[in-house]
Amino acid sequence: LQVVTINNQSLKYFKRPLSNIVFMGMGEPLMNYNNLIESIEKISSDKGLNMSQKRIVVSTSGIPKMIKKLADEDLKVNLALSLHSALEETRNKIMPFSTKFSLEDIKESLLYWYSKTKRRITFEYIVWKGINDSVDDINALVNYCKSIPSKVNLIEYNSIGDENFTSASQSMIDLYKDLLEKNKITVTVRKSRGKDIDAACGQLANKEVNLNWSNYFLLLLDANINALYALTIFPVWDKDLNGIFFFPEIVTLKSISIPLSNIISFSFAADNQGKYDNTI
Repeated sequence: LQVVTINNQSLKYFKRPLSNIVFMGMGEPLMNYNNLIESIEKISSDKGLNMSQKRIVVSTSGIPKMIKKLADEDLKVNLALSLHSALEETRNKIMPFSTKFSLEDIKESLLYWYSKTKRRITFEYIVWKGINDSVDDINALVNYCKSIPSKVNLIEYNSIGDENFTSASQSMIDLYKDLLEKNKITVTVRKSRGKDIDAACGQLANKEVNLNWSNYFLLLLDANINALYALTIFPVWDKDLNGIFFFPEIVTLKSISIPLSNIISFSFAADNQGKYDNTI
């Protein structure tokens, strides 16, 4: 329902349909497996968006047995893994959840994935200052990638005010890219968008925004225009219905600081035709 609604909004405001969908963030997709598979099948069906499954990516933190289970499905989706370090100790500090699943076990499951699907894995990799920005970190990543048909997506970190996590220098990110390319590993660098208005991925969820209604409205509208790929994170203003609409499981009232009386209308999508039921 949400994907159809957003597709309708994209057609209305940008004159084009959604081109790609990524299952990631706000929870581990493979821990919600049955619903994940059902939603992929609906989105790719002629009763949904009729979107090619090759345009759908499932991003996981790495659960070996579930990666194998997904590989055994009759699907054409792509797989991305939040890696962030190919050094076991470092990765466990960054992602405590990963202590249950060793890099070796994850590697074995990814090789199984490739043997079944013949599709390369994308490694999502954020580079932080003082955490994974050394030559040893780069060499570990290079060696891990060499053992698995893969490509790397280096991600620029968006600061949210936590001094323990800050973005690595541009020179270090460039060094990552250079050494990966020298070893014949495909790499892209994903630049952050929306940082100038504190609207980059993760920022609205972690920072309290103290703005009046007009500024807050412009902030979200601008963020939506410049970061359409974020899907359900940003609200959309519907001038015909005279309201701003967003999904409460992603952006909740307690995460922003605006008086309730300033909200013109707060609504939920009611059906796949883009109709709404007002709740306030």
